[in-house]
Amino acid sequence: MSFEEDLRLTATQYLSKLGNEFDRKIAMHLTLATLSFETTNQYSNRWNCFWVIGHLHVPFLHLSFYTEEVVKRLEEVFKILYPKDLDEDFWYLEITPQLSSAYEGWEEKAFCYLAGEGINNQASFDSSTYPMIPYDGMRFRSEAELEIMKSFLKRKDRLVFPLPLARCGPGRREPDFLICYQGKWGILEVISDHTHQSSIDDAERTRWFQKHNLVNIQEYAEDDCKTNPDRVVREFLSWISRQR
Repeated sequence: MSFEEDLRLTATQYLSKLGNEFDRKIAMHLTLATLSFETTNQYSNRWNCFWVIGHLHVPFLHLSFYTEEVVKRLEEVFKILYPKDLDEDFWYLEITPQLSSAYEGWEEKAFCYLAGEGINNQASFDSSTYPMIPYDGMRFRSEAELEIMKSFLKRKDRLVFPLPLARCGPGRREPDFLICYQGKWGILEVISDHTHQSSIDDAERTRWFQKHNLVNIQEYAEDDCKTNPDRVVREFLSWISRQR
């Protein structure tokens, strides 16, 4: 790992340990950003030391979170944590958007999404920089999600909502699969590095669903969902049938 990654991790830990909601939300968003530094040719307040500017590269959809108050708080934290044994001092922080990774055919998929053509589930197009996978009028973020959906389609005794959008007031979340089986509701999550990038974010999302009495939530590893989707679905349905 690089110095920048070490400092970002330390800042995330520092903020998450303070116990207040404001700092915890900043820590959560920090897990999805990348950090770099630029050494200037201007001397700082210490003898023979230069000012350093931080550049925090954040997902485009998260730009609105980084208000003046949030940036000021991050600058305070970086000034505390930036090593004092270096010949440079942290100056201020700039927020810039991360560039999405282009892939072959993204224009057609983006056009179809924006036009609403042939797509009837509501997974966010911008929730991942990976190419979406269209299937039978739906779209998925990974092969593992697609295999789970195919397995559910083999069975006729359950109601399946793939990647639906859940709203309650201003809050919005996207479970991977919302299932109704034998009159009981549950969520099946397919855990992968690119669709579930933050354990803090996942924990907050689980609490949000449980707050609204959707308490039956099970997580499965991406590899298992991709290679053994039928077994995963059987286990999930067996588990949900035993819940109250």
